[in-house]
Amino acid sequence: MPLERWTDAAHPAAFLAACAAEHVRGARIVSALRVLGPEQGEFYLHDGMAMYVEDGILLVAAPPEAELAPELLPPGLREIHGPEHLCRTLHARLGGTLDSSFFMKYTGGALRAGDPDVVPADPDTVFAILQGSHPYYREHLRYGPWLAMLTAQIRAGRTEVWQLRADGVWAGTGALSFRDDECCVLGEIAVLPEFRHRGLGTRITRYLTARSLALGRTPRLMAGYDAVAGMYRRLGFEPEGRWGELFLC
Repeated sequence: MPLERWTDAAHPAAFLAACAAEHVRGARIVSALRVLGPEQGEFYLHDGMAMYVEDGILLVAAPPEAELAPELLPPGLREIHGPEHLCRTLHARLGGTLDSSFFMKYTGGALRAGDPDVVPADPDTVFAILQGSHPYYREHLRYGPWLAMLTAQIRAGRTEVWQLRADGVWAGTGALSFRDDECCVLGEIAVLPEFRHRGLGTRITRYLTARSLALGRTPRLMAGYDAVAGMYRRLGFEPEGRWGELFLC
């Protein structure tokens, strides 16, 4: 029997504590909870794990060695994102395609805020940059659900999105994608291929890191790919653990 949805808005302490077990996914789930509320969103709480389903994607905030039996999964999932161990265990049972990389936390010093070429973003421009930057976004990002949640998150003050100009062209983007009381999660950092190897990704990351620090929150991120983790380490981020993304179809 699948999990029962969590709807106890009057007593959120256990749910929020489960989100805090892993702040990167947890901050995304907390942001969705603040925007939607448990009655409108699809949230689950099970064995110390907080879960949220968005557009067929199950997000899991849990300790690194958490387990989730396949028979408990909500129906109709396209993807499962959570601790690497959990995703590997489900991959062995369910098949699909598994990706994995690092959770990272900023441990560097203070940064000077500001960059004259980074400005608040237009969603359509951001989506075009994401689509042009990597096959992952073309394959897994759907405009309608993405725009609806982004708009709601921005209105609720849970998300900031920025774009960077180079040579008169909008060439890169990045966001403080989600936040909780402890951290801001840097995400959707992307640069169009023809503008790479010019330090634009570094500039966007530094800008977002400084913004998070100015808000009094720890900058955190998902490296996305092991190959770029070295760049983030040079910018003051250190690995905290590994995450997984299981693509079921």
